[in-house]
Amino acid sequence: LCNGNLLSYKTADQEVYRYDKTNLLNGFKISFIKYNKTVDKLIIVYADGNIDLMTDNETVVNIPQYKNKLINNKEIYGVNITGKYAYLATGFGIVVLDMQQNIIENTYILDFKVNATAIYNNKVYAATERGIYFAELDKNLMDKKSWQNLSGHYFTELMVFDNILFGNNTRASLFVLNEKNKTFDATDFKLINAWQIT
Repeated sequence: LCNGNLLSYKTADQEVYRYDKTNLLNGFKISFIKYNKTVDKLIIVYADGNIDLMTDNETVVNIPQYKNKLINNKEIYGVNITGKYAYLATGFGIVVLDMQQNIIENTYILDFKVNATAIYNNKVYAATERGIYFAELDKNLMDKKSWQNLSGHYFTELMVFDNILFGNNTRASLFVLNEKNKTFDATDFKLINAWQIT
């Protein structure tokens, strides 16, 4: 992804290819791309909420349902890939996309902005403008009562690495989930540099 454009490099002919609406894609100004190894598809998220799924053989399926929703803010703030699912962080909650079936499977309305999501130890975590929320995956996540506030930390990113859940904020501080105390603890400066490098 370069300046909102999708590029690929093919080793067979050592050429760089650019994809856009004139040849393959269904939108302009790409916000996010993430590759799902479970289903071998690339999710392409556009600034207007449009979504494409591209297979390895460059077949593209458009998912316009979210873009066509009657909501004011259709921006997607983050994409988390877990198994066959893509969890989309939105201005009102979380949208769950089944990338195998090419359908929006669920929508969890929290009524506030979600910056990022992560799946960890059978829970879904949401970094929101009101702090960190979580819910058990086996609960009814469409019921707001299933969601609990974990902490008041403001994170722009969540990531599971080496079976540890990390949170990052705009001040370049890195935090790690302390499940026993049900909070996020600040790490040392070396780990912050590791986050930035990776």
